[in-house]
Order: sequence, then structure tokens, then C-alpha cells
Amino acid sequence: MPYQHRAGDDRRNLGVAVRHLTLTDVTGEARRIRADDPRLTFGFHAPEGDGRDALRWTTGRALLPGSLWAGMTGQVTLTLAVHAADVRMWVSPENAAPSTPRHCPPKAA
Repeated sequence: MPYQHRAGDDRRNLGVAVRHLTLTDVTGEARRIRADDPRLTFGFHAPEGDGRDALRWTTGRALLPGSLWAGMTGQVTLTLAVHAADVRMWVSPENAAPSTPRHCPPKAA
């Protein structure tokens, strides 16, 4: 959670800061999906910024809708462009801490 690592009281669970996604199929068709695409909803926070400068944080459990790759052929490769300042070392699921829902304590008055 951001407030545990930086100043401020941002209590969102943050995963990856996505700049854009690129989907490429076996024919070479590539689709670039901007961070502010309205289809990126489940597991994504609201976009920050707009247009080419937008980024969108995941909650750590983002799901991509099938409409993103509808009509593409064969195997599809997903490439993520992330905000480099927020990249951390990848941890395999086997080595990750168990995921449990977290509830933020109420803010002290």
C-alpha cells in the first residue's frame, strides 16, 4: 500500500502501473491498448493523466476482457509497458506471500 512506503494517505492496493498493453497475434496484427481504455475496469484503478501520458494502476488482480483480443488469430502475445519508476522484482506465485483481503483501518481523527 502506498502509504506504507511514501508520505500521504493513499490506501489503494497497488499492483503494476500500466502505460499501455500490446496484443500481437500470429499474423503480426498488433493492437495497442492505452491505459485509459474504458474496457480496463476489473482489477484496475481509475486512469491517472490522459491520452499518451495516462497510466493506470492495477489492484494486483487485473483481468483483461476478451473484447481486447476478439478477432485475433491463434496464439496472442501480451506485452505490458509499465511505468519504470514503479517496477519491482518479480516474485513467482510459489514464493509470494499468501494473498488475503486487506481492510484499511479507519483514519485517526
